Amino acid sequence: VGCVAVMRKQKGHKQLVEAMAPLISERPNLHLVLVGSGSPVFEELQAQVKELGLTRRVHMMGMRKDVPNLLEGFDIFALSTRQEASGTVFVEAGAAGLPVVGTRVDGVPEMMKEGVNGILVPLDDIPALTQAIRSLVEDTDLRERMGRASLEWCRDSGFYSLRAMVERVESAYIRWLGELKK
Repeated sequence: VGCVAVMRKQKGHKQLVEAMAPLISERPNLHLVLVGSGSPVFEELQAQVKELGLTRRVHMMGMRKDVPNLLEGFDIFALSTRQEASGTVFVEAGAAGLPVVGTRVDGVPEMMKEGVNGILVPLDDIPALTQAIRSLVEDTDLRERMGRASLEWCRDSGFYSLRAMVERVESAYIRWLGELKK
């Protein structure tokens, strides 16, 4: 399971580690990879991981420039963010063919098709987060189906094509200009 995000309290890394702890203890081959940096959260997470006895299975990579390569090595992407304007990292993970798990906050639900390529959980519901990740870990078919759906949605649906994005920006400007004239 991988997570890529700057390490700030509102990104929910602490909750993700907490949710992963029982899964890691149940499965000898399960690992959590955290990519990103930011003090003091990085150091706080290191302490949490050590306290939970997970240092061999939770890998804190710090800031990396090879994120696309790292995404290719994940089986699942999870980010338990507490606040997120748009959550483009969910789209980046989807474009890498990963099923995604996130929290139902702010713009995150717009960055995936719930139940199709990802699973959303309520904020601060650690058992639900654990269960969402567990379902993808245990069900290979679900994980692969959601991964394919992520790839299709991000690359082939046209929603994130250059043309579609330009049309949405243009539409927003036209709408805003219309409001200024009122």
